[in-house]
Amino acid sequence: MAVPGNRGSDLSGTPRIGLLQQHAAEGPGRLASWARRRGFQLEIHRAEALFAAGPLALQAQGWQALILLGGPWMLDRAPAWLRAEQQSLRAWLQADLPCLGICLGAQLMASALGAPIRALPEPEQGWTQVELADGQSLAALQWHEEGFAAPPPGCHSLGRSAAWPCQGFARGRHQRALQFHPEWDGHSLRALHRGFGADCPLPRGAAGQRQRRVAGWFYPWLDDWRSTWP
Repeated sequence: MAVPGNRGSDLSGTPRIGLLQQHAAEGPGRLASWARRRGFQLEIHRAEALFAAGPLALQAQGWQALILLGGPWMLDRAPAWLRAEQQSLRAWLQADLPCLGICLGAQLMASALGAPIRALPEPEQGWTQVELADGQSLAALQWHEEGFAAPPPGCHSLGRSAAWPCQGFARGRHQRALQFHPEWDGHSLRALHRGFGADCPLPRGAAGQRQRRVAGWFYPWLDDWRSTWP
């Protein structure tokens, strides 16, 4: 599946971004909107299908950057396809290629880079205040029971919350991980409620002002990430 930017991007120079979707209910949200606005080609793959036969050389896909979304799995009980994804991711990170991980995607990055993943004392669910390393404070949506308590070796923290000491990290400038979900918009929340039913602890209301604040932070943040790519 692709969100089209400029077809024939290999010739035009339009960036091709690989996006690994872990769960059917957790789609790209604002990431798709950002790609459309910027004219990028976002190539969306269900990770379970992509890694069904084992690890892949992701570098061979020709992507300029890689994005990994969230999902409900615990890494210590990961299915075979998710372990194959992490093995493939490790080679991508070692090649120092641009990468963005969100929630489970961030945990995959953290674990691949040597940070332990731990259970939280209490799950973080719904709107949570995140204190960003640049001094900003952002109300962001969360839904996770595990996380990395500190950045991996050689990385620096991107923020914290009252309940958990590390809400993201960066390795250099173009490998970034966020434990919270700035990509979730109103359409994302409806999809999550459809997909997870009564198990979904997220709000149903639009929370327009908070959503606008998240969008106002996330799109420039993505543009800054894009500016770091080789």
